[in-house]
Amino acid sequence: MIIAFTFISFTIFRGITNILNAFFIPFIIYAFLKKNEYKEILVIYFALIISTLIFYRIQSFFIVGYCIIALVIHVQNKKKIEAVKTIILNAFVISLIFWMGIIITDAVFSTNINQIMLRITENNILKYGFILIIEGLLVSISLHFSIKKVLKSGLSL
Repeated sequence: MIIAFTFISFTIFRGITNILNAFFIPFIIYAFLKKNEYKEILVIYFALIISTLIFYRIQSFFIVGYCIIALVIHVQNKKKIEAVKTIILNAFVISLIFWMGIIITDAVFSTNINQIMLRITENNILKYGFILIIEGLLVSISLHFSIKKVLKSGLSL
């Protein structure tokens, strides 16, 4: 199910709406695996990454990042870390994953996403970083409150 929902998300959210994958995919992964142990989670991650490599190669590096985000959320919810710290940590992790995903995808697949972002920000690294941080913060806040809602409702997928 996780792989199917992930592929649906990759198919629907492309281009400028691709940022929605950073919300939906970690949310889906977490919702399905929240009661699993780490070994089971890692097996699912491996299957998800391999299947993404086969069918959505350009998303390969981002799916690794989405798995990391879901794992970080899994650990945070087991340790009961307070909301503000969780949101800030996740925003940083998500922003870093976006930036690394862009750089690595450009290097491997010659996509020029980094160059496009630099042109949009007039080659201003601070603007570029600010955009990544705002995107990371938006995704982090959305994930935090959505997952809290799932946990309170007792919903299990």
